[in-house]
Amino acid sequence: MDAAFVISIAIAFISGAMLTCQIGMNAQMRLLTGSPMWAAVISFVVGLAALLAVIVGMRQPAPTMQGLASAPWWAWCAGLMGAFYVAASAQLAAKLGATSLTALVVAGQILASLVIDHFNWFGFADHPVSLARLLGAGLLVVGVVLVLKY
Repeated sequence: MDAAFVISIAIAFISGAMLTCQIGMNAQMRLLTGSPMWAAVISFVVGLAALLAVIVGMRQPAPTMQGLASAPWWAWCAGLMGAFYVAASAQLAAKLGATSLTALVVAGQILASLVIDHFNWFGFADHPVSLARLLGAGLLVVGVVLVLKY
């Protein structure tokens, strides 16, 4: 394994850990605001401010209107899915707990990923469903059941 691949694995792992922290933070904000929607808005405003600061700090040029106009319609829906995730996790965290909620989110990601990779949707490379991938996803689902039950 080359160093870039190892770094990519580490960043992905840390991102997953941070998502779990984000669930708890958004759940706390939901309690303080009384609304999962306001918790999500606050999360996105803070995230937007952070991203804008990074863009300015890195001196990244703004996207062109031509580039934005050429984006497929579904690419514009990513923010809607992010908003749904943040609001849903803020609402469900207290009911399900961090472990159960995270297990269910990861299971949803894995099962959706199998379909997305198989049909190479959203610009992903073609990775057909295989017996090994189905087995891995099945084991994950078994893990989710165990987490939920115990």
